[in-house]
Amino acid sequence: MAMKEQPRLLVVDDQADLREALRLVLKRAKITPVEAASPAEALAILEREEVNAALVDMNYTRDTTS
Repeated sequence: MAMKEQPRLLVVDDQADLREALRLVLKRAKITPVEAASPAEALAILEREEVNAALVDMNYTRDTTS
């Protein structure tokens, strides 16, 4: 029987400490975190990788929102 792939969640947040905390929680829940520090980085990831869902911070520091 083939092993089921873990779901992949794109985490988009400019705060590294929050991304790290979410990474730890997601890994315990058997979810693979894919991290981006900016909207531009998130778009680049989405162009080359498949994710199942995204958790996106809507309150970025000035000049980093699209």
